[in-house]
Amino acid sequence: MQLYVRSNPSIWVDPSGLRLLLASPDDPFEKEPSKIPGLTCTEIEKEAFVKVFGCSCGTLDPTEKNILQGVLGWVECDGNGGTRVKISTRPSEERTLCFYKECGIDTCVTAHEGYHKRQYERYCPKVCEKVKEGQVVAVSGAGCYEVMECLPINVGLSCLIKAKAGFAAQDKEVRFKNEAKSYKCSEIVQQKINTDEGRFKKYGCGGMFPQAANDQPRVPSRLEKSR
Repeated sequence: MQLYVRSNPSIWVDPSGLRLLLASPDDPFEKEPSKIPGLTCTEIEKEAFVKVFGCSCGTLDPTEKNILQGVLGWVECDGNGGTRVKISTRPSEERTLCFYKECGIDTCVTAHEGYHKRQYERYCPKVCEKVKEGQVVAVSGAGCYEVMECLPINVGLSCLIKAKAGFAAQDKEVRFKNEAKSYKCSEIVQQKINTDEGRFKKYGCGGMFPQAANDQPRVPSRLEKSR
């Protein structure tokens, strides 16, 4: 229990015991980790990630089993022991990413993957040690993928919703290469929002979306039951 409340039950109220891995960037413990008695915030989260949830990190060969088919972005090893965000340059994703870039929401994909990069750096900082450049960083363990997706989806949705508001005032039409049909950016953004909101629900992240005040994604219910 001390792990769940960060060794200070009197000031850290966490009924589910799971908010540890879902802290928002505005979390006071993120800003002032020195106030956490004993272990640092990162050390506690690493311990919870491995010991409480049974999650682990590893790397995959990007050429195996089409693991990147349809994936717009991911986190990979940089060849120097660190990680970096990689946006797909594969032909299969070219059309989608072209639309996103033209509509200015490619940054939302980068923001989503950037949050994953931060997660890997916190929970398994040595995952890319002595690993060759380009290997894909991944998480394994029952329910662990869902845990890792909640906040990145939230970050991406916040970015998309902001972009959508801009197109409400002045829309833009885009087309891919020599295709005859063009598409409105407002429609492209809304389609991406719908997809991510569906994933948000599917992974059990919570009933509200980022546009709701004080939204706090939660861990999937099946993980709560497995504690």
